[in-house]
Amino acid sequence: MVVEVVDIGTAVINTNLLTLIHGIISNKYIDAEEVEDVALLLHSRKLFAGYDSNEALRILSTYYEKHDTLLAKDVEAIRDAYNNIFNPCRIIYDLETNQIQVSDKTNDKPSPSRRGGGQNNENR
Repeated sequence: MVVEVVDIGTAVINTNLLTLIHGIISNKYIDAEEVEDVALLLHSRKLFAGYDSNEALRILSTYYEKHDTLLAKDVEAIRDAYNNIFNPCRIIYDLETNQIQVSDKTNDKPSPSRRGGGQNNENR
């Protein structure tokens, strides 16, 4: 099982989310309509190498599903933008061995595994 984890503060700053919500959120309580408005604005921003999230997803899908190698440079640019915006950390959990690996996305090399599986372990 692989999960990418991001620091929410980093994502908020790098997507300029506070500026986006400033004009939408009317008070400290946010309703479903305001959440939808913020989500639509965030999705429409061209955060991924000049593409919005829908365009980026379409390019990635076409590249990986249809093996369209003409999109290789776009895919690399989208991946780089994603990594710069979200600075993700990849966590890999091996269900068979209960081992956890954490990878730094900048070099994609896992750190040493640590025991998982619900055991009380200081290294977790």
